[in-house]
Amino acid sequence: MDKKKKRIAIINQRYGEEVNGGSEYYTKKLAEHLKDRYEIEVLTTTARDYDTWKPFYEEGETVVNGVAVRRFHVEKPRFVMKSRIISVTTARAPRVLKIPWRSICRPRIPGTR
Repeated sequence: MDKKKKRIAIINQRYGEEVNGGSEYYTKKLAEHLKDRYEIEVLTTTARDYDTWKPFYEEGETVVNGVAVRRFHVEKPRFVMKSRIISVTTARAPRVLKIPWRSICRPRIPGTR
């Protein structure tokens, strides 16, 4: 009797050979380590650059080093200077003031809702 592999989805904001970053590196290593024992799918965006979130990769499904990757389009890239100014000015602000920061600084990815 052939056992089906259990499925695991790993979510990270960016994923790919050209992507540098701590959580991105860890996600890649984890996915590649588990791929032989589990059915792994990484859910991520089309962005490569953390500052701008401009699309770099094609939207849709692909395979990277034997790992299934599903990329979602970034609808609204981030404005670098605006987000840096807001980040600095709200760093010590009360939580209620940080809510607008989220909508301005984070990318909008409609396919993940």
